[in-house]
Amino acid sequence: MQRKRRLNNKDNYGYSNQSDSNNRTGCRFLIVDALNRPETLRYYVKNGFRYLINDERLEAKYMGIGGGRLPLNTRLMYFDLLKIKVNE
Repeated sequence: MQRKRRLNNKDNYGYSNQSDSNNRTGCRFLIVDALNRPETLRYYVKNGFRYLINDERLEAKYMGIGGGRLPLNTRLMYFDLLKIKVNE
């Protein structure tokens, strides 16, 4: 016979499932691995994304990819969510 265990507010890995007004967690940046095609990169730039590393050779070095594998298949780009204005 199986026993049912009683649940309490801390059964979600120690997190309370009650609302906490002091909770300040969130997300600030969106990061994408954009296909390295002119039309794709233009789309992201037009929508406010920036290159994480401007120089493609430096990005390859950072990612541990040899310089002989240029151009990269994808480019790392980010968007700062603080740029979004919220109407309150």
